[in-house]
Amino acid sequence: MELSYRQDQEVGVTVLNSPGFSTRGRIRGVAGRQIFLMTDEAVSRGSLVEIEWDHYLLLGEVRESDQEGRDLAVEVEHALSQIETLRNRRQIWLNPPPSNEHLRTVLIYA
Repeated sequence: MELSYRQDQEVGVTVLNSPGFSTRGRIRGVAGRQIFLMTDEAVSRGSLVEIEWDHYLLLGEVRESDQEGRDLAVEVEHALSQIETLRNRRQIWLNPPPSNEHLRTVLIYA
């Protein structure tokens, strides 16, 4: 999948193995299956992360970081695009519209 991004594109970063921890970041670059980020808060090497922007959702692992833990190299394991469509479909699956099975057609002859 080819990713569309701007240099310094703002992203949301959620650390999946640290419940409740999210931070903001900026894309510094992409090479192969790695994405390079600068985050507002430190993220530990080995952390499993979700990176989200525009219509993209990436899942990966922090492979490298600087001493402060803010300059990251993330190995991308999964990349999804058109996430709004996926979210909408998920809502339909979780909350299906009411079934019309109880409705019957009644013909009235005058």
